[in-house]
Amino acid sequence: MKREHLLAVFALGAVGVLAWDLMRPDAPAAGDPPGAAAKAAPVRAAPVAAPVASRDPSQVGRGPNFLRPVSVRSDAVSPLAHEFGEALSYKALHDRLRGTTDGETPEGQYFLYRILRACATIADRKGGPPARTQNAAQLEERRQRIAESLPEGDPRRLQRLEAFDKATADPCAGLSGVTATEAELAQLLKSALAGGDPKARAWQVEQEMWQERRTSGTPGRAGTTLSDAQLDSLREAFSSRDPEAIAIAGRVLSNSFRDLTVRVGPDREVIENRAFMNAALLLACEYGYGCGENNSRVLNACAFQGHCGVASLADYLFYYGATPYDAQLLDRYRTILRQAADTGDWSAIAVDRGNRSPNLPSYSYPGAPIGR
Repeated sequence: MKREHLLAVFALGAVGVLAWDLMRPDAPAAGDPPGAAAKAAPVRAAPVAAPVASRDPSQVGRGPNFLRPVSVRSDAVSPLAHEFGEALSYKALHDRLRGTTDGETPEGQYFLYRILRACATIADRKGGPPARTQNAAQLEERRQRIAESLPEGDPRRLQRLEAFDKATADPCAGLSGVTATEAELAQLLKSALAGGDPKARAWQVEQEMWQERRTSGTPGRAGTTLSDAQLDSLREAFSSRDPEAIAIAGRVLSNSFRDLTVRVGPDREVIENRAFMNAALLLACEYGYGCGENNSRVLNACAFQGHCGVASLADYLFYYGATPYDAQLLDRYRTILRQAADTGDWSAIAVDRGNRSPNLPSYSYPGAPIGR
């Protein structure tokens, strides 16, 4: 009997090996690109796992990240826009724009407007100047807590402290004595608009949207909307391939409106707001937007959450900021937006008027930041 039992066990094992060999996905042939087997058998392919559990930050980013842009069209961004997007301090750029030829261009007027709006003391602004920086003692206490949470020699400790110093740096340092009036700010933006700067128009649409939201206290009229002219301006922002204009336009369209819904694809699916906003950001990255290691989201995630080891917004979103489903949806939205921007064909992105989106944004965005 023992011999018979042993033969039965061997027989079962052989059947199991044969079944696995028949059912497993084919191995990629030599020279096939990474992920070829997964594409051949999508049902059995396991989702890519983010390497966030690794104790070594150098391991982050070694997986196949399909959110990384294949190429960056650096010719789409001007040197001035690149400098603004990468700057941790605006003083040098302010000094170069104030009263110079660079500052007289439509783009120069727009960036000077942005800097003064954030940093200058506006003499006639109601309520006085906004608070821009945290208390120095509180910042130092927070920094010390981060330092004490990790042992000396741990590479994450140095990464987090370096990111913390950048994330909490005051971009307005050295500009405390600069003053302006509301009229001067309005004139700068008006000049940028008159010169056809797409960033300025997208920014104006966003400010108009938030102004309406702040003043829409009529019962049954909660929230904001966009006019046909504003929607045309947002489409033009994408078509301009100006990276900051694209980022702003995507931010606007990813809001929830009282009487319109943004839909995509042949089935006119309602967009998922956060994924749509991030898709527009990654498209802006392809055109030269500041998406590198000094991107504010990358810095803040490392400094305050310990999500370090990435050097771009695409890596942060893939490994830390999105589920596998979100990442695929984000990539799909980006493809649709890229096609619209490159061809001018907006048939895959529709605006359904008269209906409020059933989806609500999972984030709060009371206004656009001065940073990236």
